[in-house]
Amino acid sequence: MFFRKKNKLIFLGLIFALSLLTVSNLNLISFGVHAKVSVDHTEFSFDYIERGSISIIGDADSDLDPINGIVTGNGSESDPYVIENYKIENTDNVGVYIQDTSVSFIIRNCYIDTENWGLYILGTYSGKLTIYNNVIVNHDSEGILIYRYPGCEIFNNTVQYNHQGGIDIHDSSYSSIYNNTCKSNLADGISTSTSDNVLVENNTCNYNNWGISTWFSENSIVKENYCYSNTFDGIRVISGVNISIISNEVLATSVYGISIESDSINNTIHHNDIIDNGGTSSQGFDEGIGNIWYDNLTLEGNLWSDWTGGYYYLDGSAGSYDMYPLVNLDSLDFIQIHSDVGFKTLNLEGDGTELQPYILEDLVIDTNNLIGISVKGTTKHFIIQNCTISSSGTGISLRNILNGTATIHNNSLINNDDYGIYLDNSSSTLISHNYCNNSFYGGIHVQLSNSCEILNNVCEEMYWEGINTLYTDGNTIIGDNICRNCSTGILVFYSSEASIFNNTNHYNIHNGIEIWRSTNSTLYENNCSFSFAGIRFTESNQSLISYNYLTQNHCGLYLSIGSYSNIIHHNHFIDNSGFQARDEGTGNIWYDITTSEGNWWCDWTGGEYLIIGLAGSVDLFPLGTPVISEFLTSYSFILLFAQLSMAMVILWIKKRR
Repeated sequence: MFFRKKNKLIFLGLIFALSLLTVSNLNLISFGVHAKVSVDHTEFSFDYIERGSISIIGDADSDLDPINGIVTGNGSESDPYVIENYKIENTDNVGVYIQDTSVSFIIRNCYIDTENWGLYILGTYSGKLTIYNNVIVNHDSEGILIYRYPGCEIFNNTVQYNHQGGIDIHDSSYSSIYNNTCKSNLADGISTSTSDNVLVENNTCNYNNWGISTWFSENSIVKENYCYSNTFDGIRVISGVNISIISNEVLATSVYGISIESDSINNTIHHNDIIDNGGTSSQGFDEGIGNIWYDNLTLEGNLWSDWTGGYYYLDGSAGSYDMYPLVNLDSLDFIQIHSDVGFKTLNLEGDGTELQPYILEDLVIDTNNLIGISVKGTTKHFIIQNCTISSSGTGISLRNILNGTATIHNNSLINNDDYGIYLDNSSSTLISHNYCNNSFYGGIHVQLSNSCEILNNVCEEMYWEGINTLYTDGNTIIGDNICRNCSTGILVFYSSEASIFNNTNHYNIHNGIEIWRSTNSTLYENNCSFSFAGIRFTESNQSLISYNYLTQNHCGLYLSIGSYSNIIHHNHFIDNSGFQARDEGTGNIWYDITTSEGNWWCDWTGGEYLIIGLAGSVDLFPLGTPVISEFLTSYSFILLFAQLSMAMVILWIKKRR
């Protein structure tokens, strides 16, 4: 008999231990960090063929043959002559010289280091010229010099240490110069002259005298280039008309980031990052006429690293200014957006529509300001995500936001003196997957904001509440949150129609969940343990409390005086040390009227279950076995199973005695 009794104890104990181990593993899965995998990309290089310089003059067949470097092709646009894979390194005047031809060429995959020019090409306004994947270095004049080849393409070349410039084209309209690296050239990295409708895009021009220059040209586009540490100007326009300078990064030049010089008319300059350049009192210069330093459609200008507010005034006789300068987010100690214009000023991704909201993300803010990110009085859609914020007051504050336009997602709000997240008059806001730690007044506070969704957040170590809603009506949803080591995990205050479900509230000093002077709340599938009261109702009524798991509190569920007409069923009360439940209200029903099913009490021994308190309430239909809601998560189910196993062990021992 003793052997059988001992085996049963061992068996039940193993069940309990296995359950706890499974819960532990779930925690590891839920909160584990996955390391990113880095990939090493290896560049490919060509096996060059060494040969002497190439000279082609005219369209004579004698010059256009393999002996003179032509590998393949017939010179048509569909089958151009190809010069490729050569290493031309000598003291000749030019590496590849082509003059007075009307045919098409491709020059690719060559390494050229000669005396004066790497490529010197004089066309006749016909034929197509394509130059790519070449390395051209150490010339006394230009690395690539082209005349009279409209529509030429120059891309993926490395052109450096040339004394008169990197890439220089003349009289070659409709050309494209892109993805080149032009470095340490003593004149311009890239220069276009008397060439209209040219695209200069995504080039890197560093350590030249000038990064990119356009002369006597019209209707060209200079965009998305990177110009760093050039001796004079990063980008300059001389006698240019309708040139668009857009989305370039211009950094650390000794004079101006962007310079628009005399006789330059109606050029547009916007969305450029102009950072730490020289200049007299500004990083930009304008002596032209009618140049606009912002986008007329979006009313967005340029990012100036030295902007301190208001218009940004340019040096130069034109008297120009950027009306809508953009903000460098990384340089800000805190963020304030107090109108829709504020989104544009910050140059955020998106356009403010529901499908393309403005996105404020990936910021690290540690400020003595009272608010880390403050948004108020806006009507545009926006998302604040992936930010880490500490402040002397509140991490994120939203006030008077148009209903349904805001999302606060996946932020870390740590060591804020007041609140982690604060909402006022900002209904239908989504607050999800945020981590709030060690704020004095609370992790998430929502007031006068109806129909908000507060989901999957973690709030811990708060002096007051983890989550608090005040004067909210109309289906506020509070679900799947974790609140621990707070004064109270979740507090719903003077509110109605709140849905509170599947939250985990552990080790809170006063209450896991408290409903204060509120009506029509629905609480289900919450796990409230190790607090004074798992759930407390203070003068709250007409609510449904079901399928909650209340264990090892002083009191599992407490209904105060003034709490009436609440329905309580299918909850699990386990090992609450003072009393499983207490009812001081009136008219509260402790079972499901439809199914005649009450609650599961770990200390129930048969018959009705008397609820302690002045109300004299009774659970007429206590459950003989625990009932698991189909909606309970696997975490809650396993934790419930573990603790029920322990309770069953204790009951079994008591009965055996």
